[in-house]
Amino acid sequence: MKITHVEMNFTIKSDGNYSIIHETVDFRTPLPIKGILKNIFTKQHKQLFLNIEKEN
Repeated sequence: MKITHVEMNFTIKSDGNYSIIHETVDFRTPLPIKGILKNIFTKQHKQLFLNIEKEN
């Protein structure tokens, strides 16, 4: 039984020596948890991209 569906789309564009990443996350769920999930994904993905940036 699937209760929550999460779809993530990433677009990466080159901009000189940098890459611009546009991320779209869509949640489909009958449960009242969209705000909580959005907050978690925002924080985790921000940290993910900061960690990737530190590696380079």
